[in-house]
Amino acid sequence: MMSRVRSKDSKAELALRRALHARGFRYRLHGKKVLGRPDIVNRSRRLAIFVDGDMWHGNEHHRRGLASLAELFPTRTEWWVAKIEANMRRDREVTTTLREQGWTVIRLWESDILADPNDAAQRVLDASQAATVPSPKSWRPSRPDLTAWQPTAGLPPAARAAEQDIAAGGRAARQIQLEGGRQAVASVALRAPSSSRRIYAYLRWYEHGKTRERYLGEVNEPTRSANLAAAWSLVAH
Repeated sequence: MMSRVRSKDSKAELALRRALHARGFRYRLHGKKVLGRPDIVNRSRRLAIFVDGDMWHGNEHHRRGLASLAELFPTRTEWWVAKIEANMRRDREVTTTLREQGWTVIRLWESDILADPNDAAQRVLDASQAATVPSPKSWRPSRPDLTAWQPTAGLPPAARAAEQDIAAGGRAARQIQLEGGRQAVASVALRAPSSSRRIYAYLRWYEHGKTRERYLGEVNEPTRSANLAAAWSLVAH
């Protein structure tokens, strides 16, 4: 089961960016090197801002005054509830890890931004002013051993594919379902940013001529093969 890929340049995100820019707040977009790829990033203040869609991140039933997520979906109820709850868990994991790395994390609902972009922008400015910028030494711990996550240099494509097959439990286990009934063969990527002592796992696949990926979670095994296997165990098929 694949979670929805976060859309870029949504109406709410554009409204927030305009309001921030009007207040002189400088930022970068879609931080590729920051865990979770925040929609807006201010690196000097270590500020990560996520614009979360109400439906896909677990707020729509609250917004409509419903008692539970299940009331949103008259059909395939269990599937949709599990999907959105998985997104919510991933959001919590990303937020927790970023805060451990010294980031100030702000999550804003799209509906709140669209209702009042200026208020949303002020929340960001208030958080920025309150943020304590850590010294480099406090957020640049030792990275995990390279052998625990980095692929072997010069490994041919066939050997890389075999490595993924073994970790996943076979080539068939690497098949993922895409929208429209299409399928793709996925692989797991392991990363250990220089600012972290953790290893992060991502699921990667090829779709519409582009490489896509989504965050799976943290792994903490002593070898690359063990970490790949642990990452595949996080994949919800």
